[in-house]
Amino acid sequence: MTNDNGNRITKAAVRRTESTILILLALFTFTALVLVGSVRAQAPIPPTEELEKAKAEVKVAIDQCAKQAADEYIEALEQLQTTLNDYSSYFSRVNDATLKAYQISFEQFARGIDRGTYAENPDFLDEDMTAFIKNLKEQEAKLKENPSDENKKLYKLIYSLRKEMTILNDLVQGEIAHRLQQYCVNQEQVQKYLELAVKQQKIHIKTIEQAAKAAHYAHAGDTVLVAPIPDIEVPQIVVRPVTPVTPETPEVPFEVQVGPKGSQIGLVRKYVDTLPIASSQTPIYITQPAGQLTVNGWNRNMVVATLEVEVVASTHEAEKVFVSKTALRIAIEKNGYYIEAVFPKLTDPQTKVVNATMVLSVPQRNPIICDNSFGSVTATNIGADLMIKGRYSTISATEIGGNLRIENSMRPISLSNIFGTIDVLNSNAPVSLSSCEGDITIRNQSGVINVVNSKGDLSLVNSGSITVLDHTGQVDIENSNGPVKVMNLTGDLKAYNSFQPMVIRYVDGSVNVENSNSEIKASQVAGSLEATNKFGNIIAEDLGGPIRLSSENGNVLVTLGDDLTGISSITTMSGNISISIPKNSDMMLTAVAENGGINSSFPMQIQDHQRGQSGEIKLGNGDNKLSLKGKNSTIVIKETK
Repeated sequence: MTNDNGNRITKAAVRRTESTILILLALFTFTALVLVGSVRAQAPIPPTEELEKAKAEVKVAIDQCAKQAADEYIEALEQLQTTLNDYSSYFSRVNDATLKAYQISFEQFARGIDRGTYAENPDFLDEDMTAFIKNLKEQEAKLKENPSDENKKLYKLIYSLRKEMTILNDLVQGEIAHRLQQYCVNQEQVQKYLELAVKQQKIHIKTIEQAAKAAHYAHAGDTVLVAPIPDIEVPQIVVRPVTPVTPETPEVPFEVQVGPKGSQIGLVRKYVDTLPIASSQTPIYITQPAGQLTVNGWNRNMVVATLEVEVVASTHEAEKVFVSKTALRIAIEKNGYYIEAVFPKLTDPQTKVVNATMVLSVPQRNPIICDNSFGSVTATNIGADLMIKGRYSTISATEIGGNLRIENSMRPISLSNIFGTIDVLNSNAPVSLSSCEGDITIRNQSGVINVVNSKGDLSLVNSGSITVLDHTGQVDIENSNGPVKVMNLTGDLKAYNSFQPMVIRYVDGSVNVENSNSEIKASQVAGSLEATNKFGNIIAEDLGGPIRLSSENGNVLVTLGDDLTGISSITTMSGNISISIPKNSDMMLTAVAENGGINSSFPMQIQDHQRGQSGEIKLGNGDNKLSLKGKNSTIVIKETK
């Protein structure tokens, strides 16, 4: 360690960077098991409460400016973690060869960290990241020369990765390291503070691993034995098809206590029944008022239902009374087939239901209507329409051939391989959807919406986070108080948001977005772009055009490519405009700054006015037009490098 204070704190920052990047790389590459194993082999980590207390004590001894810089340093690394998590998912969907190619680069970073190369000289980390970014740029050029479908997708990923790695490298190696060096008085205390944060991160990762492992073993014992199917000749019962009507939901008799299913600590009963189905047009109503419900479609005209219940009470007699009043009820009504789990009300607080699992095999071609509360619903291989009504229910559906409608609250919904229209209503819990085809409507509140690799017109309403990836179809988003991210969209986008950023990338279509109190970022938009913002910046690049950007109390930063077409405009009020334009552009550019000024690296004739400036320049043939207008603004026009 050198005696120079600046070098000491820079090395301290780098050691913090190395430790955290090592953890992040474990999440991103195939070397995860090795890296995590090395963490587990270290000395035991103190409980997170002790770390919080230690961090609080260290903060007192740190200069306030240094503490703020250190906190910002940690936040920047958390942003790096988010970025790598995103790209681990993106690259895994391309091909194995691509993932292996970039694994080599990440292993190089891992070796540099493990051997302490970066600790000896922080410039080595900067050099390696710079070389990696340069390599990504070279790969972009090669892929652009061979524009196959797979190469186009890979090009977009590499382009984004390079951009984000460049930003993070500049941030970590530049501004934050400089501030730590400039403001730090007590370097040893800052280093201790950062090391404690690293230990907390290790605890967090270990906790996640242990939870995942526990969930895996718990799931491994979840098999429910279904009774042998009796060989019954299906009678030709004539049932007139009618419009499905959701039956009234019975009052929830109890909430299943969390615990290992089939633990044999109480009285266990299994109920089995069958029902022949004569008409594929008649709906099947399934009610499981509390507990788990699994519905599997098959190619037989019969319902086979099992209900397994485990109850614990203060006496064996109380357990026997409960199971004697429990029933699996099956009936044929004029408007449908009914399968219902019936439970008595719990009046004794000493009586607890630790398992209530209902499993059904149903004909694929019949419409299905499910009802559940305070439990879970899993539906697979249903060829007809499916409706699920849940309250506090965890819902999962896959391989559904008909239309799907879900009403739920307070619990997550996960959907995949749905081939019909989808209508989902939820609140205060995430909704995830992947590999679906059909028009999609999702309404959520204070939750997360994720849509990946799907096709169809998409309508999303939320007051939380929204992410749309690899989608084909028109997208309409209405959101607030959560970030909006749309990437790899083939179709038009219309989106509204407030108080959180919007990120739009790689859209083969037109984009119309509006935001307030946060920023808008848009890049690689092939069609027209219209963006309106208040109290937030607009950042855009590589646009096909035409564009119409408008901002109040926010700046507009635009980098144009070679292919902007049409009549475009950028306007601001109480915000600045900064635009980079290729020298070989073909456009007529006009600029007006009211109560402001114009700076141009092009030979523009700028005229002074009583309340501002104006200018005009013709690039190429001037076939396309771009108007820049600012009020209380400065307009900066520069040539793209």
